[in-house]
Amino acid sequence: MATHEACSAARVSAVDRFGAASVGVQRNGGSTLRLQKLKRLRGSRKGVALEKRRAQWWGAMACGKDGEQDPRIGGIAASIRVVPDFPKKGIMFQDITTLLLDPKAFKNTVDLFVERYIGKDVSVVAGIEARGFIFGPPIALAIGAKFVPLRKPRKLPGEVISEKYVLEYGTDCLEMHVGAVQSGDRALVVDDLIATGGTLCAAMNLLERAGAEVIECACVIELPELKFMIIEFAA
Repeated sequence: MATHEACSAARVSAVDRFGAASVGVQRNGGSTLRLQKLKRLRGSRKGVALEKRRAQWWGAMACGKDGEQDPRIGGIAASIRVVPDFPKKGIMFQDITTLLLDPKAFKNTVDLFVERYIGKDVSVVAGIEARGFIFGPPIALAIGAKFVPLRKPRKLPGEVISEKYVLEYGTDCLEMHVGAVQSGDRALVVDDLIATGGTLCAAMNLLERAGAEVIECACVIELPELKFMIIEFAA
């Protein structure tokens, strides 16, 4: 993946290199793969809390050595179907099942992440329910890491550790098995889509409470039309 310097089309001012990156197909009429930095910040603004974390965004085109967009990205973007008014009116649902029906696009998606993380000493790939369970395991196998599912409440048997997070209208929760992650583990969080970043922040909190170091977050799709919400939270 390219650096901010190599890709001058960044949409948001660069922040420092510490944080979590999500790589995603941008859905705003023009489909590109983005490398983004998510800088975890503590605090709140105007009484609006997002898991006591805030996100600042750093974006650049995913490029090759010559600064050109990776040729695989167009096929990945084209394979993702947008379903209007699902699951309710006004929602433009990003349907990855059509990507899964295309073996080449599916493989290219996984390969892009594997190429980024192989050899980076990642010991844990944590997948967020449910579509993080699709992309996380093949990435984990390819880079030699264990896969840890992060699930909704009451889906995991045995003892769990929980992390609540705030939604636009209410709260939700992620759970993980106690002992699934060890102190000192280097963790990668995987999900299919990033919108406001609330679920990713909860996943990072959960893993860090268990002693892991979250190095990055990897997502297939980003929703730039919600970017203003994240930036507002980050201010």
